[in-house]
Formats: sequence, structure tokens, C-alpha cells
Amino acid sequence: MPPQYASTLGKKANCQTLLSVILASREVQLMLSLRLLLPDVWTADPARLKRAGVPPEHYGTWTKPEMAIDEIDRLCAAGVCFG
Repeated sequence: MPPQYASTLGKKANCQTLLSVILASREVQLMLSLRLLLPDVWTADPARLKRAGVPPEHYGTWTKPEMAIDEIDRLCAAGVCFG
């Protein structure tokens, strides 16, 4: 993968970037979803996505906010309740 921005390093580096959705309360934190943020080099190449086994609904370029909203919508459709 090409270098991506790594917030913990404050710069671009060879790393994988994940978007996570975590349900947190005072007592417990529960990870509900993890999704790999694919670089533009990958998302611009449908054949590469297919070879890598990326589901077709995740093809295309997604911003982190778009991915977060999509994941929250998916979790709500699955019956997860946020209070």
C-alpha cells in the first residue's frame, strides 16, 4: 500500500488505517465495527479491488466521514440502538 496519513505519527507512513465505531459507556466500551480505509490507488482500480476480495458495495472513494455515517447506518439497520 502507498503511504497514508498516520495520525499517531503526524505524517504519511506505510501503515493501514482503520475506521472504528465504538459504543462506550462509563462501565464498558464495545467495538461494533472496523473498516479498512483503502487508498485512492486501490479504489481507482476495480480489478485490484476484486482480486483483493473487497465487497462491491465498498468500491469507490470514501472519505472517513462518509464511511462513519455508512457504518452507523448499517449498525442501526442491524438493530443496534444508540442512546
